[in-house]
Amino acid sequence: MKLQAAVALAHDPALLILDEPTAGLDPLARDEFLDVVAEVMEDEAHAVLFSSHIRSDLERVADYVTVLDHGRVVTSAPTQDLIDGFRVVRGDVRGLADDMRRAMYGFRLSSAGFEGLARTEEAATWRGDLVCDPPTLDQIVVGVAKGRPSS
Repeated sequence: MKLQAAVALAHDPALLILDEPTAGLDPLARDEFLDVVAEVMEDEAHAVLFSSHIRSDLERVADYVTVLDHGRVVTSAPTQDLIDGFRVVRGDVRGLADDMRRAMYGFRLSSAGFEGLARTEEAATWRGDLVCDPPTLDQIVVGVAKGRPSS
């Protein structure tokens, strides 16, 4: 993988397309590779299309994220806008209204309460004893891929 990356970068391409480039790399090699990718991306004359299931890699280097589910675009936005656009909402089930439940992505209900991913502007309108935290990119990807409850 490191050799393939070195060969690709040696040609100084304007567009570098990487499909799971860190798969199989040990943590140190992955860290070094991501440093190189970030360096390439600093030059506005270069673009990198980076496909990965390792979302921590994307959090580190991606300035724009497109989430695909079964080949369908689920969401696409600048990384920080995507993170700012959602909140992880948690609370006691007694404070859960039907409209809240229907609005949440990746909704989960347990004996401890509920948790789901909601659009920031929607979550800001909800009242009650709720905890609303910024999500990780991982929580966004999983939440939107799971979708909203049907009932």
